[in-house]
Amino acid sequence: MRDIPGTINNVLHADTSRHPFDCAALIRQDEFALSNAENYSALHPHVSLPNGEYDENLCQNCDEFRKIGRYITLKDVTKEEEDFPLAYSIVLYKEPDQVENLLRAIYRPHNYYCIHVDKSSDPLILSDMEAIAKCLPNVYIASRIIDVEWGIFSQTEAELICMRDLLKYKKWKYFINLTGQEYPLKTNLQIVRILKALKGANDIEGIRDKSFEFRTKYHYVKFQQMGLKPPPPHNITVSKGSVHIAASRGYVEFLIMDRRSQDFTNWVRDTRNPDETLFSTMNHNPHLRVPGSFNGTEIRKKRLISRFGSLRQAIVMESG
Repeated sequence: MRDIPGTINNVLHADTSRHPFDCAALIRQDEFALSNAENYSALHPHVSLPNGEYDENLCQNCDEFRKIGRYITLKDVTKEEEDFPLAYSIVLYKEPDQVENLLRAIYRPHNYYCIHVDKSSDPLILSDMEAIAKCLPNVYIASRIIDVEWGIFSQTEAELICMRDLLKYKKWKYFINLTGQEYPLKTNLQIVRILKALKGANDIEGIRDKSFEFRTKYHYVKFQQMGLKPPPPHNITVSKGSVHIAASRGYVEFLIMDRRSQDFTNWVRDTRNPDETLFSTMNHNPHLRVPGSFNGTEIRKKRLISRFGSLRQAIVMESG
């Protein structure tokens, strides 16, 4: 194997203890900490692995791949974690090494992971993800791969494909959806404890504001308004929220299997930014009795707690 910066022949998994980052200050958006991190990043630019490297080299020996990657084994998992398995989806289109960094951070052998690679991505990226999944028996490639375009239903559809795939596995308690450009701020045990504290409730943002009504008032084709839509089915009131969710298993089962949810999913297909409508709306209509959903009456703006975002750094980090 050729010597590529960042691979097993060099340093595939960097020693982050040497990085001069004050994480608490970064989360507070402290100006000095942000400047320090930006300067460090400029002086130490990330060098991505070439696409195909996992398939051609790094995953040829799975035992070696797991060992060098320091993947967590069951003996390192607490009983509390083992009794509360999680399910993740990761939707990606680039940089398999960054995705593998994310996967390594959230990986536990009793959890479940579905990976969807954009069909329009370099085919070598899918090959890399398949090679990684071959080495990690609870990591699965989505059963159907589609072209994902921002702002239209395909972005939501990729998530729904993974949700349906993950429901085949009966043990997990909560579902968390990620993109390939996220990273956890909490350990698996901390995430488990946060989700257990929710006692079955979903962490899904909800906003109702007239300024967003244009998104679902009209039919859209590639962001072009094509006429008024009929009202939503089943007396559903539309709300807006983030595509990022932490949802109970019961919520996911309802979303995928309930006829009313299926009807609303079909209704929302030709709206604008349906990814910000479907999950939030299903969580904020109490008459539907969706498991874990909001049962109040006033949701003008109900915040999401499981994501931290720093636009200045152009990243979004999942915090559990």
